[in-house]
Amino acid sequence: MGAASCPRFDSCSAPLCPLDPASLEHGAWFPDEEKCRRADHQLLPMVQAQRKIARLADDDASRGCFTGEMLSQDCRLARAIKGLDPDQGPITTERVRRWLRDHPQKRALTEEERAARRARVEKIRALNTGAGAESGTKTWMPVTHAAQIDLFPAGEE
Repeated sequence: MGAASCPRFDSCSAPLCPLDPASLEHGAWFPDEEKCRRADHQLLPMVQAQRKIARLADDDASRGCFTGEMLSQDCRLARAIKGLDPDQGPITTERVRRWLRDHPQKRALTEEERAARRARVEKIRALNTGAGAESGTKTWMPVTHAAQIDLFPAGEE
C-alpha cells in the first residue's frame, strides 16, 4: 500500500505521509503545516505527536522542523519542544540522531510508581468532589449559621 492508494493523495498537502516511505525518510514537517487527516491514521504515534506539537507551538514558525523519525520517538512533548532549525544547515542524519539523543524515550513506570500515582489521583479526586476517600460519601455539610459550627467538641478544649 503506497501513498497513491490514499483517497486524499491528490488533494493532501501534508509533507509527511504515513503511507509514503520516501516522505518519512527525506521529508520534514513544520508545526504550522498540514498533518495527515485520514481517520484510520489519527492514532498513529507520528500523527498524534504532530497534533500535540502543533497545539503547543501556537503557529510559532521558529519551532523548527521535525522528521518522521523524530515524530515517531515516544518522548516527552512539552511547550518548549523545538525541532531542527533549517537555517543552521541541512537536516542530516547526525543532527537527527543528536536531537533523538537529547529527547530520550519515556521511561516505563514500575508497578509501585503506577500504584502511587493512582492513589494520588484518587485522593485529589476525593478532595475535589468533597467525597470521603474510604466511604464514597460526602464529608461536609452546608452551614447556614455560624452558631452551628462546633469548633471545640466536648472534651477537646
